[in-house]
Amino acid sequence: MKRLWFLGVLFLLFPLWAEEESAQPQAAEVPVSAEEAPPVPVTAEEVPPAREEAQAAAPQKKSIGLEYPETALIETYRREYSSPFGVKWITEALASGSVYRAYVQKKIAEKNMPPCMEFLPLIESAYRSDARSKSGAAGLWQFMENSVTPFLEKNQWIDERMDPWKSTDAALAKLEENYKRFGDWFLALAAYNAGSGALNRFLSRSKEKTYWALAAKGILKEETIRYVPKFLAISDIILNAEYYNLSFPQVSPSDELDLFFYTSEAPVVISTLRRTLEMDEALFSYLNPSLLLDISPPGFTFRLPVYYREMAAYAFETSQAAEAVAYKIKDGDTLWGISLRYGVTVESICAANKINEKAVLPIGKTLIVPIHK
Repeated sequence: MKRLWFLGVLFLLFPLWAEEESAQPQAAEVPVSAEEAPPVPVTAEEVPPAREEAQAAAPQKKSIGLEYPETALIETYRREYSSPFGVKWITEALASGSVYRAYVQKKIAEKNMPPCMEFLPLIESAYRSDARSKSGAAGLWQFMENSVTPFLEKNQWIDERMDPWKSTDAALAKLEENYKRFGDWFLALAAYNAGSGALNRFLSRSKEKTYWALAAKGILKEETIRYVPKFLAISDIILNAEYYNLSFPQVSPSDELDLFFYTSEAPVVISTLRRTLEMDEALFSYLNPSLLLDISPPGFTFRLPVYYREMAAYAFETSQAAEAVAYKIKDGDTLWGISLRYGVTVESICAANKINEKAVLPIGKTLIVPIHK
């Protein structure tokens, strides 16, 4: 009984002791400097799972297919093109060129070229197949007239610089040729911009035969000095969009158009062909942008949507001209006189050459005269 009474007293007094204990002044904590704190080794097993997951989830920067030194100019363009305005410009350009991009990607993969080459048309033409520069360059890959041979054809009938599919094949062949010649992708890109002959002259003025040395010494022209860093910055931003917390339009093989090809050995009157096919003019021009006239050259290969396959043979047969004569205009020539000479109408000559009946005929210019069956 006494023992129970003693325990009861202790129970009643315990809160008082606890209050006195809590009222005692606490010992001041002594700060420990980083130098004084002993290192605490942490094994991989001790890393908190949440931290491991965060590290694994963080996007890693990947290679664009070319190893390059970081320069101030590259960083300048990286900031410029990752700005809201730059991202908007890249997004719109990539979206408008989605059909071409799928083809470009495929051809680059076939040739085992650096994947970043897909974005060269961005700085050349903003991925526009109808782009023309003040200097006379044209098309998706901006070929100059004096640089088309032997890659493309340009004459009074066609300008293949405007064909995004053929100009892609040509541009990649030219880049490959530059790479084999100079042994370096940066020099190959510089040669694409400045020309191979000009680059050879620049290289002859430097002991160090690299693009970076030529750029640092100011031997290259200003446009070429900026050309490669701009290309590298844009490629890095797009291929590492997740790393930079950005997003851009993607393409896949399914984005390529389902087309078939038809080669006509005889000249074809384009307007008649379109009417027979009941095909929209804009779509036809989109698929066959190299044609300059309303008549095709002999042996021209047309691109058409696959759903026109069944009626193609009939449409081409009914649209063919028996012959198309290339006539060089001489002093004193008139459309009336030329039409009488070949037994055709003035209207057919004007339609084929996309001119009006009152057009002045420049001496030396070539007219295509369609002679119908």
